[in-house]
Amino acid sequence: MTLDELADLTCTLAGAWLPGREDSVFPIADGYSDKHQQEMYHAITSGSATAILNTNPTGGGKTLSWAAPVIRSQEQTETSAALATYPTRALVRDQQDLLLSYFRRYFEDDEWTPEWSVVSPSEEQIQLEHESGTRCALSDRVQIVTGAGPTDPNRTTTGFQRAEQAITRGEQVGLPTIVLTTPDALTLLATGRYSDRDLGALPSLVDLIVIDEFHLTNPRGKRLLPFHLDTYLSLGRGPLEQVVFLSATPSADYVERITRSMDTIHVTREVTADPPAVGRHILPEATLGVVHQPLFHAGEWLSNHVADVEEFVAPPGQTLIIVDSVREVEVLAHSLRKHTSYDVGRVYGWKKEGRTEAIEESDIVVGNTAVEVGIDFTRVNRLIFAAHDPNSALQRLGRMRAQDRFNDYRALCITTPAVQDRIYERSADGHLTRPELEQIFFDEFDTPGARRPYDDLCATYARYLWSEADPSLNEMYVPAETLNAYKSLVYTHFGSELEQLYGQQFTADSLWQTLEASEYLGRDEVMDELHTYRGSSLSCVVIDTTDETEPLKQYNLQHVLRYYDGEIIPTDALVAQFESVTGRSLTTDEQAYLEQVSWYSECGFIVSNPRDTPRTVGAQQLGWKPTEPTLTIARNLRITASPSVTGQQHLAPLATDVLVYYTPMAMDRARRTYGLGPYANVFAYRGGSLFLWEDALLAHSAELAEQLSQ
Repeated sequence: MTLDELADLTCTLAGAWLPGREDSVFPIADGYSDKHQQEMYHAITSGSATAILNTNPTGGGKTLSWAAPVIRSQEQTETSAALATYPTRALVRDQQDLLLSYFRRYFEDDEWTPEWSVVSPSEEQIQLEHESGTRCALSDRVQIVTGAGPTDPNRTTTGFQRAEQAITRGEQVGLPTIVLTTPDALTLLATGRYSDRDLGALPSLVDLIVIDEFHLTNPRGKRLLPFHLDTYLSLGRGPLEQVVFLSATPSADYVERITRSMDTIHVTREVTADPPAVGRHILPEATLGVVHQPLFHAGEWLSNHVADVEEFVAPPGQTLIIVDSVREVEVLAHSLRKHTSYDVGRVYGWKKEGRTEAIEESDIVVGNTAVEVGIDFTRVNRLIFAAHDPNSALQRLGRMRAQDRFNDYRALCITTPAVQDRIYERSADGHLTRPELEQIFFDEFDTPGARRPYDDLCATYARYLWSEADPSLNEMYVPAETLNAYKSLVYTHFGSELEQLYGQQFTADSLWQTLEASEYLGRDEVMDELHTYRGSSLSCVVIDTTDETEPLKQYNLQHVLRYYDGEIIPTDALVAQFESVTGRSLTTDEQAYLEQVSWYSECGFIVSNPRDTPRTVGAQQLGWKPTEPTLTIARNLRITASPSVTGQQHLAPLATDVLVYYTPMAMDRARRTYGLGPYANVFAYRGGSLFLWEDALLAHSAELAEQLSQ
């Protein structure tokens, strides 16, 4: 039996073409550019809208669509500066390489920039040289500001200061500058939480802010980041003129929120299954098989059918397999290496070293969420992907791009029974369009961040920011008359949803009064959680003695305790233990990585081997015995594992007070009921479940939403 025959249903998935024009906006496409790139170029250079939305598919050239007008601004009297955010630090580094290649391509072209040239005074440095003799390092044109993490913002301050200097220097010599950072850093700037108060003005030094891959932003960011940006635009103190939102897989709710609250242009998202008169083939027609498996079981299921996977591979093309967990990657890659003759590469974790080789040289690449964005696969003609989240599923499907050298593409989607049933219904004639598949994914997967009670939390937080937060926005934006403008912003961004929640009509003033009376405003622990960034998961730094290629990693603590045997160690023992168990010192990159992640990890863990039977992971706090669903603060909360793991004494009570939500439901049922997905921080507690931090707020909102619907 082949992998195709193992599928419960098979249909033909249509390809995708982007319409274009014989008119280039940048020296990269031989006199051709996509229609949406043309529209983006004119929207940005003309300043015709406050917000610009580009939701073209994966591989559609969205990055170039905004980078081209920024880089080409050197043709004008005043050069531009842009601040672009990406959801992960790894993606920031990848985009730096891409954007620098755009800069180099542009300034190397004598027809586009006759007064500039690219010179290399040494192998280590590439410079831009003007005909007047002025030189500037190419690397200065794209600045990275990621720091070690937003809970220690001073470590990011120097990065922003360096970016400011690059912008100023660029203006002096007539060159544009792009600064890359994360949404969390931008949120901290927006709420004034850096020790250097001057940094709050950084967005006023740029002309454009870009929010890329906004579908990956957490629910809080999806509510508050557009609001913060609109606050900058409406109440700001500088020349910031526009914001750009980019995503290949946007939710309708988020798009509607932006278009309602901001003066918006939504550029062409015209994708056709047939070639237009002028256009670019980006996604291929493919045979799509569908089968259902539980979450986190795709890797095991494929390992049990490794011979069928081997038959599925079609050299000289490449097979890409995307599963949900690190454990699945490891188990499946091991099985494929052991039982097939193909070269198998893995892509996950933080290390960029070796990733390019794995992608370019492997016959089969096995990865997780790390391959969803920022990586271009140039020869994938076979794709197997787990689909339990709409955005991830569509990003994964988009990894298989149209290539002239292949005419046979096959994909296997491993998903839920409900999604499989819907695909069966919609493909009754044997065909399925990509918009139809996209709609199925969004209809069938729950989106917890779309619930109205969560809007109530975020709107109250917007009120909290004005005068209750430290520092408060009314200290940043003066004079005091700006309060009325701020009230209007809050109403524009949150009023529609809260009118549905409260069942009444609001004005800007009446909504403000309602928020002042909100029970949340008086609950410091809730507002503190919304105001203080914490990672979305409890982390553990892992020394993996079973993995020679990547022995140092960071995993979710639940994942490690459930699926690995080994020893828990304190984080301050990581360096010594690493040298002891590996027999070598940390490399420079490993040392830098350890410094970056260890300060917010709960512990370290030395992996000895994977477990056949997962442990039960729970939480414990003496003296607290809730019986009904409760949102509260837990103190001295301790994570537990059964059966016990060596070194469990190092799982000390969590260092901070933790916002928690208790439900009498068992973990698996609670996770499904509240729709919080596979990575939620939920632990067994006294016969029920305990959600932590951000997930506590989402679970609480889900419970309120359920009560309101009854």
